[in-house]
Amino acid sequence: MNVGRRIVHLWRRDSDAEIAEELRFHLDAAVDEEIARGMTPSAARGAAERRFGDLARISDTMASLREQGDRMTGRKEWFEALAQDARFGARQLRKHPGFSAVALLTLALGIGASTAIFSLVYSVLLRPLPYQDADRVMSLGQVMSSGGVQRYVPVPNFLAWEAQNRTLGAIGATDWRSMTLTGHGDPLRLRGDNATSGYWRAAYLPPRLGRYYDATADHPGSSHVIVLSYATWQTAFGGDTAIVGQLIHLDGEPYTVVAVAPDAFSPTTNGPAFWTPLAPSPEDASRWGDHELTVTGRLKPGVTSAAAAADLARIEAAVRVAHPDDGLTGGVAAQPLLDATVGVTNQRQLLILLAAVGLVLLIACGNVANLLLARAVSRRGEIAVRRALGAGRRRLVRQLMIESGILATGGAVLGMGVAAAGLHLLLANAPAAVPRLKDASLDAAALLFAVGVAALSALLFGLVPALHAAGRDLQTTIRATGRNNRGGRDPLRRALIVGEIALALVLLTGAGLLVRSAGRMHAEPTGFVADNLLTARVALPESQYLTDGAVVAGFDQVLARVRTVPGVASAAFISRVPIGAGGADCLVAPAERPYESGSGVDADFRSVSDGYFSTMESPVLRGRAIDATDNTTAPPVVMINASLATRLFGNADPIGRQIRHCVGLGTGYSSSTTRTVVGVFADVRANGLDQEPVDQVFYPVAQFYERQMTLVVRGSVPVMSLVSSLRRAVAAVDPELPLGSPITMDDVIRQSTAVSRFTMLLLLVLGVSGLCLAATGIYGVVSYQVAQRVQEMGIRLALGATPGQVRRLVLRNGFTTALIGVAIGEGAAVIGTRALRGLVYGITTRDPVTFVSVGAVLALTALVASIVPALRATRIDPVAALRS
Repeated sequence: MNVGRRIVHLWRRDSDAEIAEELRFHLDAAVDEEIARGMTPSAARGAAERRFGDLARISDTMASLREQGDRMTGRKEWFEALAQDARFGARQLRKHPGFSAVALLTLALGIGASTAIFSLVYSVLLRPLPYQDADRVMSLGQVMSSGGVQRYVPVPNFLAWEAQNRTLGAIGATDWRSMTLTGHGDPLRLRGDNATSGYWRAAYLPPRLGRYYDATADHPGSSHVIVLSYATWQTAFGGDTAIVGQLIHLDGEPYTVVAVAPDAFSPTTNGPAFWTPLAPSPEDASRWGDHELTVTGRLKPGVTSAAAAADLARIEAAVRVAHPDDGLTGGVAAQPLLDATVGVTNQRQLLILLAAVGLVLLIACGNVANLLLARAVSRRGEIAVRRALGAGRRRLVRQLMIESGILATGGAVLGMGVAAAGLHLLLANAPAAVPRLKDASLDAAALLFAVGVAALSALLFGLVPALHAAGRDLQTTIRATGRNNRGGRDPLRRALIVGEIALALVLLTGAGLLVRSAGRMHAEPTGFVADNLLTARVALPESQYLTDGAVVAGFDQVLARVRTVPGVASAAFISRVPIGAGGADCLVAPAERPYESGSGVDADFRSVSDGYFSTMESPVLRGRAIDATDNTTAPPVVMINASLATRLFGNADPIGRQIRHCVGLGTGYSSSTTRTVVGVFADVRANGLDQEPVDQVFYPVAQFYERQMTLVVRGSVPVMSLVSSLRRAVAAVDPELPLGSPITMDDVIRQSTAVSRFTMLLLLVLGVSGLCLAATGIYGVVSYQVAQRVQEMGIRLALGATPGQVRRLVLRNGFTTALIGVAIGEGAAVIGTRALRGLVYGITTRDPVTFVSVGAVLALTALVASIVPALRATRIDPVAALRS
């Protein structure tokens, strides 16, 4: 085959001369033919040339045809050689099933895990949003004086943006609300959004059924219309295709269904259940500084996000002159809706997981490369023969790389099965709060990624062993096959193991930091006792509970009924339960100070009923708890937490002091209302275990309420067994009141840490996988070294070395390799774990306990992995070793 290729090269060098000679031959034949017909030689040559035409063109055509033929011949030979190498490589792998199985399973783990995590990352971060021209859809928010972005915008600011902007083709706003669906089985509490008509134009996606409402719905008093989410349409209405135009009842009010949104419109499993018109009232339009709207805009063609932000900042500057708003600079931030939807924390955690699984893939490739290097020793004879018969280095490298490609292809095929199973497990345990995670699948993008990873893996684990095996000169290769040359130590294999250990240490250190962080987080006091505590939502619709007195009486009746349920030890209401939900906040100040910027403290506020602190087992540090006497006729009172008491009054006793807050009486807002501090309660982790306690103000329900309250029930029996009885108790007060989303407080806490726990568990699994692969690699290298040093070990034993000395020698080699890897890994971990800043709690990313512990675990693992080869070395027969 090589001879044929050389002949082709010779033809190419002489092709011009051959073509010229062939043309001369045919021209001379034509001349002879004309002479035979009686023409003179000169006339005959002229006639022959006229018959042939343009000789230069004919010569070029012949040369082109010759080149095409040569290319076809060369291409055919190349494919034949490739097929031959592939068949030979497959036979070689079949001849060594143990090696092939280990290599394939190792690659399947690395490629499969990488593909599964990539599917999550692609679904959440890379796949465009389903909206038309999604790259032009922006999330808009105000810039705070601290430099951060306030995503929630006051109603009047939004209205000014909507009326005066020059850069947006559409702009819309949403604000969440909850309503009770009745008339379709048991009452069902649904959480949805109020949305302006511009929202549907800004984030446009064709509806599944019907048409979205238009601008006529943006005015107060317009007809009640509703857009259902796909999930609500399926679960509450059985996917009824005739739903458009039907009347349904929410909070006792009739709403006409005008459309069903497509499933893709809700990015999370707990997305909005419906959308109703957001029609700001004149009162809403005057609430400057009340941040409540999420604003979405669509850029006009050719407009950049920076230009849109500058345009809206122009409007903000003018608005701010007339209506100053504390904490804002007048600037506006515009970011792609995809980034705002996913969130910075989710992006970081998914990218960390992708980087971690990449490290596992590198460790797997290192293991396979080690296997190939060890196998190359047994193939020295074959390589020597092939070199002696004329095979060049390039041909040998190609042959060995084709074998690596076959392994990578097989690993990718098996890896897709691993990816499918892994993705199923990931989605089954994934937190619902991560947007678009539910849409992850092994689609075309995942398949292309797997193909790319397989190709890259083949290069990573195949190229170095191939160059190493084919790079020896012929004499060295022949001598290496001799009896007296056993290979000794292989620094390349040892370097690979050092790299694997270093990578595994980085993975385990990251996982260890998150585990330590979770431990510290859960060890912090929450300010209440979560054991056997149930939470559930109860909402009183405005259409049936018209006055403040009716609302307060309704909650009192529900609470009285619930407290009579057998098994209920105590029960109370709070507007928003700790840990699981953020609260509203505004300035609070001592009554004697001016209520303005700089004189107050921004504090979270909630309302609670009597018995709340005893039900939550939350300590009252000073004064008293809110009780039943704090009703509508009693003086306005308030409780504050310990941190707020210190910030407002220092070391002075706050009991009996007067404060002013943004909250008035009933559901109103008025900073002119003064309230008396009657109690101080212990700091509570109101917004999550990973968040420090915030300043808090608690009001009696009778003096400030929200129409949706959270019922908290302490059980004397397992509390989830009380749910049916509690539903009957609430229905006894009002049959149309649902007991919404009953969940234990332990589950509330677990849900609040679901995303970080998901990241921690995945990183821990990847770290342990890397550790196991590294341990396997150490075992393989030490076993290889023992096998290559049989004669040396035999001589040592024959000269009087004890088995213990031989064991220590082998263990020292493995342990030294591990220590080098640990040292390098510790340095890499110091740099790599910086990515976890902001994700750990109570420790730093250089936590010495984690670093020392992980290093010790890896060193111990290396020692354990070296024990079996060390014991095998002590069983070597000196006589047999010397004869080998």
